[in-house]
Amino acid sequence: MDHKLIAFLKESGTLITPSRRLASSLLKQANSHYGQDSSVWLTPRIYALQDWLLAIWEQLEIQGSIDKQLLTPVQSLLLWITVIRSLPVGKNLLNISATAKMANQAWGLLHQWRIEDSWFQESINLDQQTFQQFAMHYQQWLTCHHAIDGAQLIGTLQTYLTSSHQVAWQRVSPVKKLIFYGFEESYPLLEKFQEVLIQQGWQVNHRSPTNKNPQFLGRAAFHDQQQELLAAALFVKQKLAEGKKNIGIVVPDLANMRKQVDKTMKEVFEPLTLCEPQAKVSEFYNISAATPLDHYPIIYSAFCWLKILKGTFSLSDYFQIIHSPFFAWNANELTLLLQHYESLLKNNQQRLTLDKLGKTMVDSTWLEIIHKIEPYFNALPNKMPYAQWAKHFQQLLMLSGWPGLRSLNSVEHQVVNRWQEALAECRMIDSIQEPVSYHEALSTLRGIVAQIPFQAQSKGANVQVLGILEALGLQFDCIWVLGLHSEAWPPLAKPNPLLPLPLQRQLKMPHASSEREMAYAKTMTERLCASADEVILSYPKADKAKILEGSELLRHVPLLPDHHFKTLGEFNRLEEQFKLNQALETIIDNQAPPLLPSEKIAATSQLLSLQAACPFKAFAEIRLQARRLEKTEDWLATFEQGIILHEVLQHFWQEVRTQQALLAMTEETLSHKLVQLIDNAIYRYIKPNTPAPYLKVEKNRLFIILQDYLKLEKERKPFKVVAVEWQKNYELLDMTFRLRIDRVDKTELNETILIDYKSGQFQMTQIWGDRPKAPQLPLYYLATIEEQPQALCVAKLNRQTDGYEGISRHSLAIKGIKELTFMPWEELESYWSGTLSTLVAAFKRGDAMAAPLEGAVTCRYCALTAFCRINEQENDDN
Repeated sequence: MDHKLIAFLKESGTLITPSRRLASSLLKQANSHYGQDSSVWLTPRIYALQDWLLAIWEQLEIQGSIDKQLLTPVQSLLLWITVIRSLPVGKNLLNISATAKMANQAWGLLHQWRIEDSWFQESINLDQQTFQQFAMHYQQWLTCHHAIDGAQLIGTLQTYLTSSHQVAWQRVSPVKKLIFYGFEESYPLLEKFQEVLIQQGWQVNHRSPTNKNPQFLGRAAFHDQQQELLAAALFVKQKLAEGKKNIGIVVPDLANMRKQVDKTMKEVFEPLTLCEPQAKVSEFYNISAATPLDHYPIIYSAFCWLKILKGTFSLSDYFQIIHSPFFAWNANELTLLLQHYESLLKNNQQRLTLDKLGKTMVDSTWLEIIHKIEPYFNALPNKMPYAQWAKHFQQLLMLSGWPGLRSLNSVEHQVVNRWQEALAECRMIDSIQEPVSYHEALSTLRGIVAQIPFQAQSKGANVQVLGILEALGLQFDCIWVLGLHSEAWPPLAKPNPLLPLPLQRQLKMPHASSEREMAYAKTMTERLCASADEVILSYPKADKAKILEGSELLRHVPLLPDHHFKTLGEFNRLEEQFKLNQALETIIDNQAPPLLPSEKIAATSQLLSLQAACPFKAFAEIRLQARRLEKTEDWLATFEQGIILHEVLQHFWQEVRTQQALLAMTEETLSHKLVQLIDNAIYRYIKPNTPAPYLKVEKNRLFIILQDYLKLEKERKPFKVVAVEWQKNYELLDMTFRLRIDRVDKTELNETILIDYKSGQFQMTQIWGDRPKAPQLPLYYLATIEEQPQALCVAKLNRQTDGYEGISRHSLAIKGIKELTFMPWEELESYWSGTLSTLVAAFKRGDAMAAPLEGAVTCRYCALTAFCRINEQENDDN
């Protein structure tokens, strides 16, 4: 800050800036200068324009001169929503909150250009005519209730620039001296206001920030946006190490890139914070782009809670709430709630009510909360004005224990405070008396909160990440402006669709035309190039598959060679940093504790299947019970379809028993029996919401599968069914396997055939090897060795591959069952006994290595990859 400005401030002059960030920067500089000469001084009068106007308004209110209410931005948005919703044309809009925001922006432009009373003469299309209705009703409400909004503040204050109101003005600006500092653009309303100030004896001047003569100016191109962001972050880190105190990163599209920028900056400056779920303010950098208030988890959880209190809600809503840390249940209760959630999931309870939830829940804090809320809710009317709903929303959250039992961090405290302010603003606008329902009020509140930008207070970081407008007027030691490719800079024209386009272009309103955007971008580029001692302008050369070029506004800037940035140093991701310069301890965790006799293990063929597929999977699913929560759908799951086929064939062969009886049945009789058996079996698995058309198609599918299968049975040589769903126990290394063999046939030569039904994919190769993928048939063979089975086979029950596949001691003339030739039949017992004993022994020892049988194929549908860390293991191996 130069000496002339300091002298001006010491004379009690007022410095006005276009942004709070610039005002804050100038105030910091002024205080630093004052501190060199004195230990005590009056606060310099430096304001952002909006803050200066509000300060004067407040003094006029204190003086008793004001007879109007000034709406806050939240109240203005609520009024726009109310107006739009009250009109017939507004009831059909899908997103009233977004329309209200756009209408508010158009309203602001009309007042800034002083055409609020004449613009409609240019109105052409339906959108503009609709906005004209909105604006007329909006203004009628303001007039009727003696209120104004932010767009009308300057115009209203002009009427108070008289001698009778000078005391209020002087309390904010003691002397009539103003400097408007850093205003690159103006508009007719502000210019008229400045004229009136001058007419009333005010001294009004304009100043632009002093341009720097950069010692270094360069242009850089990077492969893609991520590489560009990373280079900028590493550059900033290097400059901080060199002792630079004031560094800027400027991103034209910062609002949309905020997440990506923040992640990259965290990776470079504070990688450990990526592991922290709670938001926090960085001590190294500050990002100016605000995040919508409803994006913060603590506010999201509040809306989730309010959503479920009335009417129906989804099971996923319930899941979100019980996992939230912002309510009054502890870790022990969370376990109970998760068990309750699992039971609801298994019973396909996809739509819930609070009353229904309470009836199925065990005693817990949640149940106590429900019992408190129910009488409170029952006492509320169905419809109330917004102001009253806002009060009740706050009370309902308080009853839930929100925002939780743990201490909030700084960011969460600030977010909750801003939320409370928003509710308070809604409560204060009690002039909007239109009664609305609970869900209408909640939807409106959510729309409003989504439009509230919130940024936690900064700790005064040395690195500022800014948008273009926030950077204007500021000066830095170093600055990096990124994202300046030809499709982003100059920005595309984005005129407001609610105002006539020719009018916007004629008056050169913001974003109205490509010509205006080019002029704007050119001015901004010049300012940014003169804002620091070291300036780098950059752009990505590609965005995914799209090739990009640098903006034509950068052509005068020298292009830096690729090797220029090699001095920035290497970047290691968080997981790599853990390994650097660390004495890592290696723990072999492939061995679990041996199986104890006291452990109750249900030994089935599934145990062997899992052990063969992956020892870790067997250990986790069987001994730890670590399984995916299976969601029950309205339609039949794949395993349920298989069970139904098994049950139909069980009852069919229990009655029919022989091929002779099958052949004796007429097609009509057979079809009738299959339909009856399918109906009986499927009844137990259909859900209340299973669609009737789906059920009809599924029954037909099952009928065709069974009909095709029985045609093959008719073509076999004579046989009889001697057992169905035969339960057998088999001891293997002191472990009792409980088996259920689907079917046992006897041929006319009294040969025993073991049959296993498969509705999924199967190949006979899966029964061989050290880790047989399908050990059921080998296990069945060993369990029935006394019956001397002469064949083992699978009956395939699906539309893609039907028929038999198996092996036999000698040829049985059954299609798909082949004679075993590569080993004597008598050796199967010792072969499979040895193979399966090895698997059982490994399971009992506690072998738990993550060793999938078929690599990524085995892991494809496994829910345990985060548990076994197989992906991290493969990365280490690579």
